[in-house]
Amino acid sequence: MFCTGCGKNAKEGWKFCKYCGGTLEDEPQEEQVSVEPEMAAPVTTPQPEQPAPVQPPQPPIAAPPQPEQPAPVQPPQPSMAAPAPPAQPSWTVPPPPGVAGMPSAPDLSKGKPWVKPLIIGGVALAVIAAVILVLVFTVFSGGSKAEPYVKEAEALLEEQEYEQALEKAELAVDADPKYAPAYCVRARAYNGLEQYEQALDDADQAVELDPGYSEAYRARGRAYHGLKEYEKAITEFDRAIELDPRNDKACSNRGDARFNLGRYEEAVEDYSRAIELDPDDASDFASRADAYFWLGRFEEAVDDYSQAIELDPAYAYAYVWRGTAYNRLGQFDQAVADSTKALELDPESSIACRERGTAYNELGQYQSALDDLKLAISLDPEDPWSYAQRALAYFQVGMYYEGITDSTKAIELNPELVWPYNLRGICYNELGQYDKAVPDLDKALELDPDDPKAYMNRGNSYKGLGQKDLAMADYNKAIQLDPTLAKAYYNRGQLYRELGQPEQAVADLKKAVELKPDYEDAKQALREMSIPGY
Repeated sequence: MFCTGCGKNAKEGWKFCKYCGGTLEDEPQEEQVSVEPEMAAPVTTPQPEQPAPVQPPQPPIAAPPQPEQPAPVQPPQPSMAAPAPPAQPSWTVPPPPGVAGMPSAPDLSKGKPWVKPLIIGGVALAVIAAVILVLVFTVFSGGSKAEPYVKEAEALLEEQEYEQALEKAELAVDADPKYAPAYCVRARAYNGLEQYEQALDDADQAVELDPGYSEAYRARGRAYHGLKEYEKAITEFDRAIELDPRNDKACSNRGDARFNLGRYEEAVEDYSRAIELDPDDASDFASRADAYFWLGRFEEAVDDYSQAIELDPAYAYAYVWRGTAYNRLGQFDQAVADSTKALELDPESSIACRERGTAYNELGQYQSALDDLKLAISLDPEDPWSYAQRALAYFQVGMYYEGITDSTKAIELNPELVWPYNLRGICYNELGQYDKAVPDLDKALELDPDDPKAYMNRGNSYKGLGQKDLAMADYNKAIQLDPTLAKAYYNRGQLYRELGQPEQAVADLKKAVELKPDYEDAKQALREMSIPGY
């Protein structure tokens, strides 16, 4: 067996070339044709096998998940009306009898008795030669009538034109109901349209037709992934990789499934393998960066997002999430720059608006934060973090009722978030509604028992309610959890002043200034206590 595309020898049992995806054929043998005086012997032509399906190329994913992209499309096959032999055959067709290598026609005027039979035999040989050529050209033309439609569908998938790709895939299936790539490409179109049950049916059919077809298992894995059956998806991707260890897209897809199961370390391994196989795919770097982000490895995430941007300078997603990682690293100016670039590329990115608003909050530019967060909420009214960040901005500018409203909305959208309870609690504290603040801060500590700021804020509530022992206990716990929390020292120092313990008060106030040299409230308290140097 050999490949008609690349000319390499194939192994027994292959249905198509595993090197280039081309059609396989047996080595042809030259036929010896003898011509008898009375009539030409019939010519036996080798019967070609039906060409095996050409394995379709492999689409990429997405970050946090990406649209399916097929691999480069092979050149279209020559038309049936005017077939042409392939560019690189590894053998040559023997000259058909009666066309090449035959002697000149005899002189009919001489009346030789063998002339008439020879003429009849020559005509028969010419017809047979034409049949041989048609058969040879048919073999090299790709064999399946579905193949041109498959290629057109793949090209449309590359452009994310899923509806049109589906139309071509339908034609492919109609043209050859036994052609596995036709069902596979239709499954991929259904996946792109998020019609996962239909995709699953087609992928099943492709696997049934060709159990060794790696791409069919990958298409089935993507369907399971779309149905959120991630363990089943991983099983399919495992099989696809087993059949084709260099299937980088299957590695990336498996990484996506593991990512969605929270198995971020395994996802990193899969994305790393995909990058090793195809180091020019920006989406794989972005996906690995996502996994690093959720592992809290923000510097590595920044590196991978940067590599994705280097490969694709118009990759808005990478700018969005690199800006988010910069926020987590406290590099707020860089976060503003990346979010701004992301919005230039994608003005509808609610996350870019939110993250720039978050950075502005940290930089003390509260009006800019409010403007960005208002836009973020208009773009995505279901994002609790945008409401929570706007609640913080409202708190910072003294708009406590508005802060309570936004915190309440964030809690409605996600009751498991800690921060909105904390925010609503401190807004109530500022309004003197300490009895309302305590339940919110209790809830925050129920969700996160190790949050030092929640203890400090509840200590402020207890202090406001006159429950000084409970307030002191919460301040102590906050400092135990975070010995660098300057405000906790300041609040405890002020409580010591109220309790008539000036030495402890001075020690805490000095510690607050040590931790935060520009802490003017702490300095003022020390001046009020006649402590020199402040």
